[in-house]
Amino acid sequence: MEPHNLEEEMTISDLVEAVLVSVGLRDNVEMGRQKFQEELEMDKLAKLHAENEFKKREEPCQKDQDLYLC
Repeated sequence: MEPHNLEEEMTISDLVEAVLVSVGLRDNVEMGRQKFQEELEMDKLAKLHAENEFKKREEPCQKDQDLYLC
């Protein structure tokens, strides 16, 4: 039976993380990942806010349009 090769059992992301740890960059990568997640969440919130503002402005226009059609 052949001995298990540790590299064969590790995924690519495990290998990348091991290299980053060896050069002390793992914390920087994690901070970058967190910042990206926060920016993504802020973009989602901004989109929801813009949609709500649009609906608020659209409703009176729709009511006025319905009055003219009657």
